[in-house]
Amino acid sequence: MRVRDLLNNNVPENTVLVIGAALSGAFSALEAARRGWRVFLIDKEDKIIPDSSSSNNECYKLHTGLHYAGNLKTALACLEDSIAYARQIPAECLAGTNDPNDPCRRGRHFVMSNSLFPPEEIKKVALILQKRYSELVAKDPKNKVFGEPEDFIKFLSESDYPYVAKEIPFTDTSTLRKEQIKVVLGIETGESQIDINKVRGYLTREINSHPNISFVPNVQVLNLSPLSDQLGYAVTVATPTGKQIWHVPAIVNCAWQNIESLSKQLGFYTPDENRVIRVKVCAQVELPPSLRSVNTCIFSIGPFASFTNLGNGQAVLASELTTNVGFYRVESGNRSFELAELMKTPLNPQTGRGAQLSDKIRRECANYLPDLAEAKISKVMLGYVKMTHVPTSYNGSSSLCQKHSPIHQRLERGVEVESGALGYIANSGNKMTYTLRNAEAACHILQHHFQLRESLKQTLSVIKPVVVEKLKKINKKYVNHLTDTLLLNVFKRAILSNSSDSSPEAVLHDVLSVIEKKERMLALIRSRCYGKKLVSLAAPDPIPAPPQTTARL
Repeated sequence: MRVRDLLNNNVPENTVLVIGAALSGAFSALEAARRGWRVFLIDKEDKIIPDSSSSNNECYKLHTGLHYAGNLKTALACLEDSIAYARQIPAECLAGTNDPNDPCRRGRHFVMSNSLFPPEEIKKVALILQKRYSELVAKDPKNKVFGEPEDFIKFLSESDYPYVAKEIPFTDTSTLRKEQIKVVLGIETGESQIDINKVRGYLTREINSHPNISFVPNVQVLNLSPLSDQLGYAVTVATPTGKQIWHVPAIVNCAWQNIESLSKQLGFYTPDENRVIRVKVCAQVELPPSLRSVNTCIFSIGPFASFTNLGNGQAVLASELTTNVGFYRVESGNRSFELAELMKTPLNPQTGRGAQLSDKIRRECANYLPDLAEAKISKVMLGYVKMTHVPTSYNGSSSLCQKHSPIHQRLERGVEVESGALGYIANSGNKMTYTLRNAEAACHILQHHFQLRESLKQTLSVIKPVVVEKLKKINKKYVNHLTDTLLLNVFKRAILSNSSDSSPEAVLHDVLSVIEKKERMLALIRSRCYGKKLVSLAAPDPIPAPPQTTARL
């Protein structure tokens, strides 16, 4: 099947359009194809996991929980999803070697003397995570992807990390007071890094070889709108050959930072005043020989730094106060001129803003790992982090210093379905390791939606003749496609509400109720326009109450 089938509205009813070909979109396309559906995967760039995507510009960690030790629920979710992720992708997609002691397979977390959470609390969380990992391995030996359970957590002595500075200069952003901080607790855990290039190769091979998937590159979505007289969506796209309009039965929107703008076009976005897109810059560097065998290091919890060893002589550096270059609230979409300019063009490590930011990040990280002062910057990485449905607002870098800030948790996974959005799923991978299970969750919901579509077809065949006759009696200028639109809207409202009955009898009753309400409103308007007394204009026949039945389609 080809793109021309979309243009000709000639696709099977179980066809899915997946927007965005980074990790969320690639996993969603594969999961949909495994269920036997026909999938079109599109991206505005020319390959799976595009160079500009957040998936390609992350730190690539399979977090096993300690990064979110201030929130136990998030820590446990990260552990379980990282296990599922490592089980799904081939072992060769992990960075480093198969040696369990490889620095890419053993991450280190250093609790600082001014951490937002005391070391005793973080130590307790580490032991809970070790216990949970042991339970999961006992339940299924295939879960043993991060080494032996007894080695999963290891508490370090100071002699285990001689490469970390003894004293680190630190400036409190709220008071501007300068102080010297130090590591007070070191913990090593079995978390790993992925090799993003190998993951891209794996996903590209899987997608290109699957007979149910067509990857269509260089396609940008301009507009989404619901079809008026049938279930599905009209998708206006810009392609290398010009603008086109495709008709698709279902959409999984994985356009990451652009998901909400597309959802708003359909009216499928509930305002979320605390929803924020954080814009982050990291620096990739060539390591000096002294650091090439050093484990990935995270200095936590608060406005500190991280060092991700990629296993190929390269590392990704983040210094939280500089890395978090800005944010904007999705609800308003307003961005400062400086932030908008930063997001518009690729950052160059040699010139301009890219050189300034990456050099500052390297210098700040060298306060923690002094030998980084010799590292050569090879790449500037721009990525995005989304925070959704959080109880308190995010206020920029100052939130890093607040114990109860939403930045220190990640409970929202990112799969969202709005009321009335039949066949439309918004799928944000709010953590890299959430993307695989999110794809399964999104397709599970879509499976239900396809079943509802089939129910609609059967229901229409039962009630449409009755509705047509009713409308013809009321309005001699009866138009058939308006009947379809009315039926679709009432039916979608019924089946997507947990409290509504979607049996044919109930839907018929709802449709006839809508017709009567519209006729009464027209009578009211006419009476006011002509200054006459309101005349009750009931439907020609009383609306029957739906019979008692347990039959459901």
